Amino acid sequence: MSTTQPFACLGAGLGASAAGGRRSTGDDRAKRDGLAHSSYLSAEVWGVRANRDARAVGLSGMYRPCFKGNAMLARRIKAAVRQVILGSPERRPAPGRWDVHFHEWVETAAARGLDANDIGDEAWANDRLGEVLEDCYLRYVPPGASVLELGPGTGRLTRHLIGRAGRLELVDNSKFVVDWMGKYLRGKIEFRAHLINGQSFPAIADNSIDAVVAHGVFEHLDFDETYGFLVEFRRVLRQGGPVSFNYDTLHSEAGARWFLDHYKRGRRCIFRMYTPDFMGRIAEVAGLKVARSIISDDRLAHIVLVKEDG
Repeated sequence: MSTTQPFACLGAGLGASAAGGRRSTGDDRAKRDGLAHSSYLSAEVWGVRANRDARAVGLSGMYRPCFKGNAMLARRIKAAVRQVILGSPERRPAPGRWDVHFHEWVETAAARGLDANDIGDEAWANDRLGEVLEDCYLRYVPPGASVLELGPGTGRLTRHLIGRAGRLELVDNSKFVVDWMGKYLRGKIEFRAHLINGQSFPAIADNSIDAVVAHGVFEHLDFDETYGFLVEFRRVLRQGGPVSFNYDTLHSEAGARWFLDHYKRGRRCIFRMYTPDFMGRIAEVAGLKVARSIISDDRLAHIVLVKEDG
């Protein structure tokens, strides 16, 4: 089954004519995969209510408490959400966009005699990695564990796994990152760095990983990509293994404002905003169980999934 199938109906339902007509094949696929039809996906999962007429897009009930008493913000968010969902591919970050930042961190660190990730922590202090490191990541990595990290970047999270994990499997779609990690980790820990193109990493064997972690990754992934990675995590994880990662959420007013601020930059938003319900539903369809869900008062949320057969 293609990893894009369960969410193929997201665009189909929104773009359908108000006059009706036969449901899309996306709807049929979603039904088969237990996700019902496109209006269910839009309203109950992503948090956007959509009639068959794409012009009738609005916020679902789960969002209204976040915007109570702030009708203007609600209207602005609805307009932005509509544009992003119905938007074109240019609303996504261009390949290599983040490499520019990574290059800068490495060069600045070398000039200042620092670790590149010290610079990264300064640049992205608002993602609170230091605050959540132990509770949301390290506690799920048993001593000596085989750990897969998706999207390590320059190693902001990775460096804290040294001395705790026994082996690292690092996967990223950036050649710069893969090459950098080869230099950064040499002699520090057993590892492999994999350059990927898509949501699979065939070089990593089934049932060979004890834990999966990712930080600052899923806000850059479209819904079908998130689903594809979760399916692949389940394949490589051992029974009972955890998957721990953060994501951006619209579940708070702060998250909504973050979304709107980025949307207004040239009428684009390269960040993907999820709700806890939607992320949990994707995990369920991918065959993973939600073990823990943390919602903060800002734009960030955290989830821990586990692989449980049966």
